[in-house]
Amino acid sequence: MTDDGEPRVHEMRRGARRVVTASGCLIMFLPPIGIYYFLRARHARVEVSAREIAERSLLRTHARLQPDDATRLGVLVVPLPGGIGGAGARVKVRGDAGVNLCWKDGRGRTRSILVSMYEEPDAILAAAQQLTGLPLEQLEMGFWGVRWPERD
Repeated sequence: MTDDGEPRVHEMRRGARRVVTASGCLIMFLPPIGIYYFLRARHARVEVSAREIAERSLLRTHARLQPDDATRLGVLVVPLPGGIGGAGARVKVRGDAGVNLCWKDGRGRTRSILVSMYEEPDAILAAAQQLTGLPLEQLEMGFWGVRWPERD
């Protein structure tokens, strides 16, 4: 959050924006979806405020982390594959692994934001930890999705 109370905005990185735009070009044979990807690439951002962390684009909020709704907080690092698809993914996340901020909501569902797609991903992770007061757990990818470590 900025000093004047406005949410701190983390824009999508230039490389990520190019990959999402290219994805829109590839699926232009379905015009509504292709147009959506173009517009999403231009407006995607993560907003960090004193009350929430929200991933927004265009007219929609994709994920919202609020302190009273999160029961667990974790970070999932996903190594990326090789090849052409892997090359695009590495440009998108600026590295060999994607970093996801994950949390369990009040209903037990896991939500996430791919923070390595945005500017200052470490600041977003630190803000999430400060907002919720929960420790960041190291998560693993399971067969059906994110695997949370067992609690003692």
